Amino acid sequence: MDNLISPAHPVVDSYETGGTMTTSNGFTKLELAALMIAQGLLANSPDWSEKETSINWVSINSVKYAKAILEEANK
Repeated sequence: MDNLISPAHPVVDSYETGGTMTTSNGFTKLELAALMIAQGLLANSPDWSEKETSINWVSINSVKYAKAILEEANK
């Protein structure tokens, strides 16, 4: 299984909905991990408004960190 492209949550077969449904809201593991890392970076940081490129730094690096973590999990 490739953690970079697989759904963040398992596909569940639900009798109530008449078939298979997903609980991932469309996020892959990479996307969800990047969002969680970005949330952590922003919550545990000084005032980001001082740097105009800080949000770009968070968005770029959260994806890099998530990709590195998930690639390590693929091993």
